[in-house]
Amino acid sequence: MSLRAFHIVFIIVTVALSLYVALWGFREFARERSGGALALGIVFLIAGVALVVYGKKAFAKLRDLPFAALFLVAGAMLLAEPVWACAVCYGNPGDPMVKGMNNGIWVLLGLVGFVQIGFAAMFWSFWRKARAQRRFRESLRVIEGGTRR
Repeated sequence: MSLRAFHIVFIIVTVALSLYVALWGFREFARERSGGALALGIVFLIAGVALVVYGKKAFAKLRDLPFAALFLVAGAMLLAEPVWACAVCYGNPGDPMVKGMNNGIWVLLGLVGFVQIGFAAMFWSFWRKARAQRRFRESLRVIEGGTRR
């Protein structure tokens, strides 16, 4: 798989996961009226929409990929029955095991968010350094005729 194809697949999977976490946050808010769950849902919904916009720009740059196959793979991943949790996994909302599992999910989501923020900061730093290097290169003047002896 080429780097371009991996990039497109990664965007599609990340959008799907972001929208799924947003849905989960909104469902938790509807069930427990938790402000943190609502904030999580809103943040991941915004991230999913931003990734869709970014994906459209990436699709425009990478036109030679078979997009139908990529959407088919992403759709198959979302529609697969093992992806959805069963009723046993949700359990009793007041049970300490369920609360512990929810706390574990929050920690893991925070970790993933921290890593994603780190990647965004790294790429922003790369962009800034490349822009500064381009400006420096454009500020140099070429002397005609070479060196004198």
